[in-house]
Amino acid sequence: MTIYNSTLNDARVTSFGYVYRQKNIDYFREYLVQHQHPANHQALVAVRDSLTFSLPLTALVDIVQDMNGGKFSARKIIAYATTSFWQTTYLKTNLVRKHIQKVLDQRRKIERARLRGIAR
Repeated sequence: MTIYNSTLNDARVTSFGYVYRQKNIDYFREYLVQHQHPANHQALVAVRDSLTFSLPLTALVDIVQDMNGGKFSARKIIAYATTSFWQTTYLKTNLVRKHIQKVLDQRRKIERARLRGIAR
């Protein structure tokens, strides 16, 4: 995930992550840990600069599957970023949803094969 600041002022990011089924999945704390910042650190994105965060896709897939009650399907997922002035920007992430769905499809195949083995 990359958050760009295209404004003419510096922006303080207070939270960012994904919205799935009207629930926020916030990754700001993980960003602070990943970049070895203290817990009270404020992420500042300079003018025309960006903030980058990466995490394994399986971590997000696990959260999505838990929110679905164990089902192997992915609904619409939206990326968001909130500044210190409480301005929130939302962005559709169809590509992320497609990657999540591919992993869930693989998990479904594994689960079906496991159930067929038990049935035999």
